[in-house]
Amino acid sequence: MNIINNKINQNESSPPAISGGYLAVALDGDIFYTVAIPTPNLLSERNSDSQVDWSEEFEDEEGNEYKVEINSSIYDLSWNVDIIPYDKSKIDKIFNDLNNKLKFNIEYSEGY
Repeated sequence: MNIINNKINQNESSPPAISGGYLAVALDGDIFYTVAIPTPNLLSERNSDSQVDWSEEFEDEEGNEYKVEINSSIYDLSWNVDIIPYDKSKIDKIFNDLNNKLKFNIEYSEGY
C-alpha cells in the first residue's frame, strides 16, 4: 500500500461482494472503523448497470480525516481512500507513519 497525493488506491481487483461485506480499517493492528461494502445489482446483465457505489467519511484519534469510496459490481470490487492529515505542515511525516501503520482488509458476508 502506498499513499500518493493523499490517495490510497487498491492496485488489484478483488472478487465481487455478492452478499456485501465490509472494509476493515486497522491502525497498528486494531480495527478502528468499518466501511460497508454494498451488494451489486445482481439482476444486471452489464457490469456498468450492476455497479453500486458507497462512500463514508471518518477520522482517527489523531484527527486525520478519511474518505473511503467503494465500487461494487457483479465482476469485481474496488475502493480508494482520500486522506486529509490533521497537520498539513507535517504531511510527509504523517503519511510515512500512516503508510507503516494503516491496513485495510476486505471481509465478505456469507454467501460468497
